[in-house]
Amino acid sequence: MVASNQFQRVGACGFRGLADDFKNVGWEIVEETKLSHKYSGTFIVRIQSPSEITQIHFYKDNKREPSVIPLDIYNKLYCKILMPNNEYVKNDKNNKDVMFTNSEYVINKENEYSGKWIVEYQVSGEKDIKQKIYDVTFEDKIIPTMKVSTKKNSINDSVIEFQCSINFKRITQCSFEGPSGLIINEGIADKSDRFDFEVSDKRNYPTIQNPACTLTIHNLRADEQGQWQCSLRDETQTANGTKKIEQPKTLTVEIFQKIGTEFNVNCTDNNEWEECHIVLPNGETVENTLPDSNNNDGKCTTKIKSADESWNGNLTCNIGHQKGEINYKKTFIVRVTEDFALADFKYEINDGNNQAVLEARPFPTDENKMKNITECRWTHPVDSNYLSYDSYYTMTNDNNVCRLVIKYPQEYDKGSWSCIITLKSSNGAWDKFISFVNVKELEIYSMLWWYILYGLIVALIIIAIIIFVWWDLVFQSKTAVLNKDKTQQEKQFKYIYGKLNRTKKPSSNENESPI
Repeated sequence: MVASNQFQRVGACGFRGLADDFKNVGWEIVEETKLSHKYSGTFIVRIQSPSEITQIHFYKDNKREPSVIPLDIYNKLYCKILMPNNEYVKNDKNNKDVMFTNSEYVINKENEYSGKWIVEYQVSGEKDIKQKIYDVTFEDKIIPTMKVSTKKNSINDSVIEFQCSINFKRITQCSFEGPSGLIINEGIADKSDRFDFEVSDKRNYPTIQNPACTLTIHNLRADEQGQWQCSLRDETQTANGTKKIEQPKTLTVEIFQKIGTEFNVNCTDNNEWEECHIVLPNGETVENTLPDSNNNDGKCTTKIKSADESWNGNLTCNIGHQKGEINYKKTFIVRVTEDFALADFKYEINDGNNQAVLEARPFPTDENKMKNITECRWTHPVDSNYLSYDSYYTMTNDNNVCRLVIKYPQEYDKGSWSCIITLKSSNGAWDKFISFVNVKELEIYSMLWWYILYGLIVALIIIAIIIFVWWDLVFQSKTAVLNKDKTQQEKQFKYIYGKLNRTKKPSSNENESPI
């Protein structure tokens, strides 16, 4: 026998070794007995190289995408799987080798290990048993870093950005799949005005830390809310991740405080959050990213130590249960006044005219809700008695709101208005509050056309009077002329008539008859 560490003796006359150490040549076996009889024979050893090894990578603890050994050999007469531990896959019931007839074998959790999985099979019509070798490795699943942010570009355009980044050298392909099966990639996004698609890596952004793929959705629809999946690929790897995208829920709360008071604005009622961004009325943003259980019981909050009118406006909290996402918004309408009363300025259209309206009311506390306004007294910026004798101003008290309507706003209506509110409760208790509103901008009601119309009316009246007087003078003149002519005619008539009478009158002798 060949003396070598590469071969192992088997039985009285036999050996075995690794196939890679054999040669495709003739081998001679010589057997010698104790009686010195020699028997020899030769045989040809042909080594058939196994099939090409296929690399398969699986993710650990991946329930959505199981680890599968493909058995896609049709018309199989024989098919077994040799596991990396040199044991065939056996039936759990009878502990016998499993003969596979299906198209795949799912590696369960108990058999989850790396190594060479050898599929031995025989195809119908062939005698040889063939092999397919799969070199299986299990790796930690590559999950991209995902971030969802929301913003509002305009009144009619709300934007949600879904960004996925990964520690790849470059991204060769990127796609997003929505909850309804809608797939968005670069080609589809180019044809839509509701989706924007961008791939950012070191080729176009040299300073970027990790390549990223960003999907921008304009005006998210109801059927697009839910689980979205992003898929990033490079030359050899794939990274998938899912993120829930939905329109942030909005809650609105009113806060009423007096100047100089100290109060807290609590964005959350507990510590179940990871991101909280507070946008103050002046536009400044306060970011809280780690709940502190030792401070404010882990609530996301901001403290206003000495309130003044600069805090008037909307204070918005953007809260996320996880980093990189906003789950809901909470907007606080903050009103800071000099007294426990509010005053507002607005416009209302009445009979085609844009009227200015001032409204004053006490703070809507539970105590004030039980009281009724018995008196409202507004004060004009120019004169405290200015409103009492001008019909252009109308004051009412409806639904515990003091209203002042300026029918035709003018330049002198600008300035600081005040309203004294008198409250009376059912038990006879009285309270008085004063509210202020500074009217800086006012749509002035133009009186020019009134002046023009008034001038036209006056001009028409004057013209009418002139015409009347002229007509009267003309009429009187004509009457005088006619009267004069009539008088002259009468005189002429009398003269002519008298002359005729004198001419035609017979003498006394003419009337006597002859003898």
